Amino acid sequence: MIEIWTILTPVLRFAFFPALLLAVGGVVFSMLMARHLGQAGQDYTARVTGRAALVGLGLAAAQVPAAAGNLAGDLPGMIDPMLIALVMETPTGAAASMGAAGFLLILVVEKFANDPLHPARITGPGLVILSMMLAGHVNMGGRLAAILLALHLLGLSFWMGALLPLRTMSRDPAAYGGLPALAGLAGAFGRIAGWLVPMLVVAGLAYAAILLGSASAVLTTSYGNLLLVKVGIVGVLLALASRNRWRLVPAIGDGKPAAADRLAQSIAWEILAVFGILAATSLMTTSVTLPG
Repeated sequence: MIEIWTILTPVLRFAFFPALLLAVGGVVFSMLMARHLGQAGQDYTARVTGRAALVGLGLAAAQVPAAAGNLAGDLPGMIDPMLIALVMETPTGAAASMGAAGFLLILVVEKFANDPLHPARITGPGLVILSMMLAGHVNMGGRLAAILLALHLLGLSFWMGALLPLRTMSRDPAAYGGLPALAGLAGAFGRIAGWLVPMLVVAGLAYAAILLGSASAVLTTSYGNLLLVKVGIVGVLLALASRNRWRLVPAIGDGKPAAADRLAQSIAWEILAVFGILAATSLMTTSVTLPG
C-alpha cells in the first residue's frame, strides 16, 4: 500500500517550485525590465508576483506539519505540537521558516515600494533563494553546490517570471503599449536571456555533476535517469526560446500582428515545458535517492 507521504511530499514540492519561481522571478523581471514594461505591464507583473508569494507563503508553512506527519507516519501527527517543535529544530524547519519570511517580505515590500528599482525589493527574493540552501540534497554538495544552485534558481526565476507577462502582452498588445512596446520588451528579455541561458545550463549541470559523483550514475540510477529527462525537456525549451528570439520577435518589430499570436502560443508551450522540468525536479528532490 502506498503511503500518503509518498504522494504528498512530491506534490507539495511540485506546487512550491512555481510559486517560488513566479514570486522571485516576478520581482527580478520587473526590476530588470523596468524601462520596457510600462505601467500596465508593471501592474500585471505585480499581481502575478503577489499571488505567487501568497501561495508560496502557504506552501512554505505547510512543509512543517507535512514533515511532522511524515515523522509520525499518520495524518494526526501533522498537528502534534511536539513533532512540529521537533521539525522546527531541523534544517527542514529552518528552510520553511526562512522561505515563509521571504514570501511575506515580498508581499509587504511590493505593496509599499513605489520605485521599481528600490533596493529593498531584492530582500524577500534573497531570503527565499537562501532558504533553498538550508535543506535537501544541496547540503551534500558543500558550498560550491549551494552557489551553483542559487545561480540556477535565480536564472530560472527570471525566465519563469517573464513568461506570463510576455504571454499576456502578446495576446493583447494594444493594452500594453502596442506591438513596438512588445517588441522592445521581448527584445530586451532576449538579450539578457542570451547571457543567462549559458549560466543557467552550466550551473545546473555542474550542480548535478557534484551530486551524481560519476558519469555512469546518469544511466545507472533513478536520479540520473530523471536528470536525462530534465535535460531533454530543457533542450525543447531552449529550441522554443531560440525560435522566439530570432524569428518571432523581429517579426513583431516589423509590425506583424500574427507574430504576436504565434509568440503567445510558443510561450504557452514554454510554460508547459517548465512544468515538465519542475515535475522531474520534484521527484529528484523528494522521491529518489542520490547516488552513493
